[in-house]
Amino acid sequence: MNGTNIIETFEAYTTGTTNTFTAPTRLPIPWPPQLTSANPNSSLISANYAYDGTKSCRIQWQWPDANNNRWAHVLANADTGKHFPQLDTRLPITFRILVLPVGTTVAHSFIGTLSTITNSGIAYTGSTNTLGITVTGPGPYNYQWDFNGGQIFDATNATLNVGDPSSLSVNDTGTYSVSVNDGTCTEKRSFNLGVVDPIPVITNQPVQQVVNAGGTASFSVAADGHVPSGYP
Repeated sequence: MNGTNIIETFEAYTTGTTNTFTAPTRLPIPWPPQLTSANPNSSLISANYAYDGTKSCRIQWQWPDANNNRWAHVLANADTGKHFPQLDTRLPITFRILVLPVGTTVAHSFIGTLSTITNSGIAYTGSTNTLGITVTGPGPYNYQWDFNGGQIFDATNATLNVGDPSSLSVNDTGTYSVSVNDGTCTEKRSFNLGVVDPIPVITNQPVQQVVNAGGTASFSVAADGHVPSGYP
């Protein structure tokens, strides 16, 4: 996921296929070997361990030695050859990785389903904006909100009042995230909030009229000043 855009979803792939990602590989010399040359270095579409939906991409590998400097190199590919997604580096890039120890076949994934953050989009200076997240599932759940990567003190509920109590300013523009924990696993949702000065908008234009000479014409117009943002 890149911001709010899905880079790759596995729902359309057939379980057991390997046509989404190649297995982790060694880079050519002079890079040192990082992985064993034999199995279990593989990648396949699985019907298990999906955080959302019903499919996941299961990648497994094994290191060749006990060095502490470790990495895996995973290439995106397709039927017609390798491709690399176009990413917007101004937005958060998110990977969800479920790590299973060797020999483990049963894993715990998040036991609920998270909604997107509500009340997202543009907000106006002088007002407040309440953000919220909905979780369906047995619970209980713990919440923690953060702003631009830093935790917001005492923001541990399913809702967050941005701009409370002194109202919103342009300094409140940024990325808001909430982490929801079910006691074992954590799911996270993020979005970018833009705060701007309110600009009046004409909602109903005057309508043309035909009147007799000597008569009167009455015109009306309606506008939205984004009250209660402090503008008349």
